[in-house]
Amino acid sequence: MLQEAHPNVFQPSISHTTRGARPGEAHEVDYYFVKMEDFEDLISKEGFVEHAKFGGNRYGTSREMIERLTKEGKVVILDIEMEVSCALLLEWVGRLVFDCG
Repeated sequence: MLQEAHPNVFQPSISHTTRGARPGEAHEVDYYFVKMEDFEDLISKEGFVEHAKFGGNRYGTSREMIERLTKEGKVVILDIEMEVSCALLLEWVGRLVFDCG
């Protein structure tokens, strides 16, 4: 994996979700677990580079997290559904790596 080979270069993103934590999952490690209202507030403020609804829950990648990590010199690895818009790809090309596995 890229991160294992280059730990100072690549950083996986941590998604926000409105679902509850599963056994063994930790806040700010596996996901940012947030209330639906807070998630929708971030949507209204364009706080996500992408977001989707799946199984009645919302998932999204925060713009702030990506901007912070790229300012730190990291290349962000996104683990998202492949229904990513062309706008997302064009906006972040060269600064993100998409994990399609």
